[in-house]
Amino acid sequence: MGAHDVDLDTLITSELDVYAPCALGGALNDESVARLRAKAVVGAANNQRHIRA
Repeated sequence: MGAHDVDLDTLITSELDVYAPCALGGALNDESVARLRAKAVVGAANNQRHIRA
C-alpha cells in the first residue's frame, strides 16, 4: 500500500489533510501546534485539547 514510517518532526511539518494522533495523548503543545500544517486534527487519544496560556 506504500506506507512507511516517518519521524514526528516530519509528520508535524508535512502538508496533511488530517493529523490523527491516536496513541498516547499530549501530542499537541505550544511547539507542535505552531509547526502543525494539517488542515484538521482528528485524534482519538485521551487529551487532544491544546490550550494556550
